[in-house]
Amino acid sequence: MDGNNPRPPVKPVRKWTKQPAPLPIPSLPTLASAGPSSTPVTPALPPVSTQVPLRAPKRTQYQKIDDFIRTNGFPTLGDFLMALFQHRIRGEKDYRTRRHRQAVSAFLRGCSTIKMANFIPLLYNHPQSRPKRNDLQARSAAFSPYKPLHEILYAQPCLSSWATRLIGDHTYFRVGKLARKDPGRRRRHLRATTNGRVEDVEALEWEDVEFTMGDLAEQYKVEDEFMWYLTECCTGSWKNGKVIIKKTRPHPIIQVGAISSFILSRNKYASGDLGLPLGIWLFACRAHVDIKRVFCRFGYSVSDSTARNALDTLTESSLAALREQVRDAAQRGEVEWGKVLDNVQSIDWTHIHDITHSHFVRVVVNYHPRLNHLSAQVSEHFRTTLAKHRLPPIKKALQPLPTNSEREVENKGMQNGLFDFDNMMGVERDRWDNLLLWNRGDGASHATMMRLQRILATTPNIYHSLRNVVSTPEWWHTKATDLNSCASNHYGPAASKDPSSLSRSSNATNMKRPSNLKKCDFYPTSRSMNMMWEARVLDCWRLVLGCDSDLLTYFDELADDALPTLNNLLEKASIIRERYACQTAYEQSLDQEEQDDAPPRTKFASGTPWTPPSAPEDPYYRRRRHRPSSAEPTQEFPDSVDPEAAKPNSHADQDGPKTHKEPPGFNGDRIFIFTFAGTSNHNYTGYMLDLYTLLQFEAFPDLREGLLNNYLFNLRGEFGTFVEGDLMQEWNSKWLEDMASRRGGEFDEKFYRTTISPNVLHFLKMKEDSSLLSNLNAGASPTPPLIFAMK
Repeated sequence: MDGNNPRPPVKPVRKWTKQPAPLPIPSLPTLASAGPSSTPVTPALPPVSTQVPLRAPKRTQYQKIDDFIRTNGFPTLGDFLMALFQHRIRGEKDYRTRRHRQAVSAFLRGCSTIKMANFIPLLYNHPQSRPKRNDLQARSAAFSPYKPLHEILYAQPCLSSWATRLIGDHTYFRVGKLARKDPGRRRRHLRATTNGRVEDVEALEWEDVEFTMGDLAEQYKVEDEFMWYLTECCTGSWKNGKVIIKKTRPHPIIQVGAISSFILSRNKYASGDLGLPLGIWLFACRAHVDIKRVFCRFGYSVSDSTARNALDTLTESSLAALREQVRDAAQRGEVEWGKVLDNVQSIDWTHIHDITHSHFVRVVVNYHPRLNHLSAQVSEHFRTTLAKHRLPPIKKALQPLPTNSEREVENKGMQNGLFDFDNMMGVERDRWDNLLLWNRGDGASHATMMRLQRILATTPNIYHSLRNVVSTPEWWHTKATDLNSCASNHYGPAASKDPSSLSRSSNATNMKRPSNLKKCDFYPTSRSMNMMWEARVLDCWRLVLGCDSDLLTYFDELADDALPTLNNLLEKASIIRERYACQTAYEQSLDQEEQDDAPPRTKFASGTPWTPPSAPEDPYYRRRRHRPSSAEPTQEFPDSVDPEAAKPNSHADQDGPKTHKEPPGFNGDRIFIFTFAGTSNHNYTGYMLDLYTLLQFEAFPDLREGLLNNYLFNLRGEFGTFVEGDLMQEWNSKWLEDMASRRGGEFDEKFYRTTISPNVLHFLKMKEDSSLLSNLNAGASPTPPLIFAMK
């Protein structure tokens, strides 16, 4: 150790005095064993300490509070708290000590054991902070947003009033923040129109109108939890501390409407969330102008004039995009768009038979629950094995074009209308001599187009002569015409007794018979005819399977390992076709000799004579029953064909559908069968022949492939969502005609050409889309989405 350093101090040692050991205290057994004694035994007492305590006794927290109140030097507790939490004013000297500042800072920042969360409930729920029940004036001050706080004496109502104003100020700030323009929320500040004087103005697009209430609710919830919680407390129902969503009026939708109206009330330009889409939706639903005004006053939607200006902007942008795409495709020497207007083939018997077998199987599979597991296999069989030209699920782009008042069934009207539509599409006539234009429409439009091409055949200009136009008939009108033909041929008289007539089946099933067989309602008639056809197919299954009872009981009694497979059902279905659904079976049913000579596979069992029910008859039947007739029809097979039975005036022709028997030697695989040749509408026979020759002989393979791939529309890009183009056209036209009947005017007016017609597809989509107002149309039949261009 260095000698220069001083020695460390010696720590003093405290001396302790050893105390004597305590005397032992005898136990009870020891005293008992010692026996009686005259000298009493007393236990020794512990020694008494003579040391003086150095510390005062520990005080309770309430003694400390009492001492502090007596000695703190403040007249009241409030003066002390004011001085304790008083902070330094900027520019003035801070007289607080360091200990004072640190103690207050630790408490307010939550660094101490007792935090503000423990202090506020004690202060608010203290019994002395609440006014008495009979003090109505003091109690009415609770949560008051207007009464001065210094006039509120009790702590609880004063705190509630202060919190009310704090929440009100913060709500005002939050709504203002939501209403301000923010680059991160482009959609909220969309303009219906733009004049170009202001830069960075976002104009409305159709993609901005397409949204869901759920997405908007999630956006508000993430963007501002405070406003979402506040509106949820106002609209939601609580159960066991949790919010429940009602089915009839779900509160998130009400919250979205409330927050959107708050934003629109603060800033009229912040209408992109709900106000502008709802205004366009009201226009699409053809709401009354008073309803639009009320919604506008409530802040739910924009005004009707703003909605119309937005539609004009959307029309201009949509048609500009269409013209640009048409121009770019023409420069590349391609055609990407076609027009749909409004105002077969050789028989592959093998394929037709396979299709028939599969439909027979589909009916029985969907009928019995134990065969439902084969539904997926049947559907896959249709999509793969039986598909001749499987359409790719490509989403189509559709753009309705402005209307005009030209009459499409007249030559001049069709020509002017086509030129007007081409002008709207941006077709440059000088560049389309080597490009094809595809026009599609119903039978009348197609006939006018073909006639116009023949008239203009001598015109030198290719475009004006329509030599570069390919015209094809649309499918839905073709199906509708074929349905009318089938109804005219097979329904028969309304009171027909013939069991094979559709009228008889309609009466038995209580289904409405079409009042006009030449122009039936498509969907009700097709549904009733399908139902009656499926019922007869099920009866054929009962006969082929040899069921002693009904089909339900037959399949219920089969063991699981005895259920038929798809191949077994297809084989049975081929027997049904050969016995009951082909030309040979029809001839066998009219000739007993052919029935006797038929092979066992095609021979069907003879039924029993049909006896009409004994129910009371209508007077119409009673009159007809007593009407004289040459012969009564028999239900048994005749020995020979009576030539008188086929005369037009025979009783069978009057009571049922007309029958026709092909001559001997009929060979269906060598001729064309045109469905409409035997109907009253012979024009469609030529239309189908024109279409067949175009696809089979005139069109190159690429053109044929392009026509077939684009014949049906698919707005979703998914399998099973295809729809005919003319059917969509009919829906659009129906909406336009209804609008015209309400407003009046001509279709070449600016209102129809600019505001209505180009946006009609979006109107229908908004009207039927359940995402806007969350299943308002639940349970209603879906309506799928004028002239429009198809890409």
